[in-house]
Amino acid sequence: MYKVRLLAAQAAAFAVLAVVASSAGAVTTEVDPAGRISAPSSGTVRFEGAGISVQCNLTLTGSLAASFTLAPGAHVGSITAASISGCSGGSVTAVLGLPWALDHTDVLPGDHHDFEDRGNDRRDFTDLHRDNLTGVLFDLDGAAFNLNSLGLNCLYRGDLGTLLTLVDTGTNTYRTGAIATLATSIPLASGGFLCPRSGTVSGTFSLSPSQSILVT
Repeated sequence: MYKVRLLAAQAAAFAVLAVVASSAGAVTTEVDPAGRISAPSSGTVRFEGAGISVQCNLTLTGSLAASFTLAPGAHVGSITAASISGCSGGSVTAVLGLPWALDHTDVLPGDHHDFEDRGNDRRDFTDLHRDNLTGVLFDLDGAAFNLNSLGLNCLYRGDLGTLLTLVDTGTNTYRTGAIATLATSIPLASGGFLCPRSGTVSGTFSLSPSQSILVT
C-alpha cells in the first residue's frame, strides 16, 4: 500500500508536465487479454468535500482496448457501470454520466531521465526506455458522483486522474498491478450553496483479470 501511495505521489508530480508523442517515434502497447474488466476497491473509497467525508465500497466494470498509443488523449477503454455499497458517513446515491472514457495522459518512468527535455514543458517519447516503466496515467473523463451527507445533496463531475501501476516481467513487458486515484479536484456541478465547491475521490483498486502489457 505504501508503494502505491508513493507511486501516486510521484505520478501527481509528473502529471503536471505535458507530454507530446512524436509521430515518428510513437510508442504503442499491446494488451492481453483486454476486453471486459472489473476493478473492485481495496477497502473503502473516500468521497470528500470540505467538511464532508463518505466512505463506500466501489466496484467499476468496463473494458480495455487491445492496443493503444502512448500519446495524450489516446483512448484506452471505458467504464460502463459502477456498483456502490456499504457507505458510512452519508451515501453516494448515484454515479452519473456513464460510460466514462479512459484516456491516456502520461507514463511514470522508473527514471525521469528516460525522457529528453524538449523545452517549454514538452517531453518526447522517442527516448523512452520501454523496459523502465512503473505506471500508466489516465483520466476517467466526466466521472460524476452524487454525494449525500449532513443534509446536503451535491453533484460533482469532472476528470478523475488515475494511476495504473506496472510490474516488470521482462523486456518491454509488464503485468498490471494496483490502481490508485490521484488527488484530483472535481468541481461541483449542482447542489445547494452549502455544498463544497469541489470534491475528491481517493482509493485503490485491483484489476481483474490481470493484464499483460507489451510496449513496442
